[in-house]
Amino acid sequence: CIRDSPNTPPTAIIDSITTSARFDADFTFHGTGSDSDGHIEAYQWRSSIDGVLSDKSNFNITGLSSGYHTITLGVEDNDGDWSETDAEIVVRGNEPPVATINPGSLRWEEHFYRTGQMSHEHFLIVEGTKKYLFGEGADSDGNITQYVWYVDGEIHSYEKNYDLSRLLPGHYTIYLCLLYTSDA
Repeated sequence: CIRDSPNTPPTAIIDSITTSARFDADFTFHGTGSDSDGHIEAYQWRSSIDGVLSDKSNFNITGLSSGYHTITLGVEDNDGDWSETDAEIVVRGNEPPVATINPGSLRWEEHFYRTGQMSHEHFLIVEGTKKYLFGEGADSDGNITQYVWYVDGEIHSYEKNYDLSRLLPGHYTIYLCLLYTSDA
């Protein structure tokens, strides 16, 4: 068969796509292709981070890597020509909880910082201290399951609040670490 005119490449169309969700969410992809002088033979969905995702026109997937993805839908026509189109999606990772040590009326030294699921402060404990440190935790996408208090690098308690009367007078670095579960 001799062809009188050159092949017209197909057109790839992303009909709908989940554009932003958590890494453990179900992402949905719907695409089509058209070919004015033939028909579509093959589909291929690719992620700029995770590689080839599917060879179906429509599919769902979970477990994409966190980050900004360029998603490419490619379609092949019956003459072997490919056409592609792109869309951007954001896959959000699990956010760590935020730990806060609330000293109530107790004064702490000026060193303080917070790094995600850990908070630490330096305290000067004097004789007769009968105070508590109050552990506070917030998790935007999960649940706090446990509070762990470290004093100078050693675990001292798994309670939400820490009783300072357990300590002898002196300087201490006290950490509050939160354990959490992710809501899927």
